Amino acid sequence: MQPNNDLLPLNQRFDRNENGGYLGFEDFTVLNGVTAARKYEGGYETKLFRRAAQFIMGERRGEAMRHLFRLFVLNCAVRNGDAHLKSFGVVYDDTRVNKRRRLLSPR
Repeated sequence: MQPNNDLLPLNQRFDRNENGGYLGFEDFTVLNGVTAARKYEGGYETKLFRRAAQFIMGERRGEAMRHLFRLFVLNCAVRNGDAHLKSFGVVYDDTRVNKRRRLLSPR
């Protein structure tokens, strides 16, 4: 079977800069100081949105918070019951909040 080069990938790397170098990334279990075993504990308001407001600074903060909210709403709309604290994080040097690949993962 021949590969179809016209297909787009379902995800794209968010942890690389335009030169291919790595960007830093911290998920919200780390930002909340909890272990991965406790990734489902707590509410989105305090563990996600308030914590994001504490760690996301600078001129793109409003944009990043809106992006986080859209990702949260998307997860609710598609009924992603596995959207936990490790599924969201902060990218260093760009302050965008990104949904990790789990949204499209078959797991």
